[in-house]
Amino acid sequence: MTIGTPDPNGPDESPVSTPEGLGSERNQQIVKSLTAGDFQKLVHIIAEEPDKDKACEVVLRSMFDFHHVDRATDVQQLARVALKQSPEVMAALIRYSYHHNKTTERFWQDPNDSSRMLYLDRHGNIISHPMSIATVPKGLQGAGERYVRELRSYTVLTGPDKGKTFNNEGDRGIPIPEPNTRN
Repeated sequence: MTIGTPDPNGPDESPVSTPEGLGSERNQQIVKSLTAGDFQKLVHIIAEEPDKDKACEVVLRSMFDFHHVDRATDVQQLARVALKQSPEVMAALIRYSYHHNKTTERFWQDPNDSSRMLYLDRHGNIISHPMSIATVPKGLQGAGERYVRELRSYTVLTGPDKGKTFNNEGDRGIPIPEPNTRN
């Protein structure tokens, strides 16, 4: 059947496809928030959406594709606000970036210490640990993918062990090599 030709079986009763992004109203809120530098609103938008993965995708893509003033500063400000206002949103941003950005923008710099990065431990808590990122060399499977080279010690930023530092000899051991997929 070609476009514009009536369907001989009658009208299509399937659900209407979702508009690009989070819908026109939400997309406009994201643009206004980015323009105004209102990162609290961006965190709020992600927190309200039932599909956190999609919400993270739309907010981050909007930041990277359309907001070119000072992207690195804006990403750090989003991390700072999310970590303080809604650790669940920060965890969703970490998971999204890790799973969908294999080569660039995969890891979140700790907004409180630029020599450290944010990650999730095996319990889903946000941790901060020294930067130790490597890239799979050309010629190997996964070439170009970035990964955490080693995790010797880390400080827990959320959850019941908030503020505690662990190392590979501690009770908790080191984090799993990739963030869990809980949403």
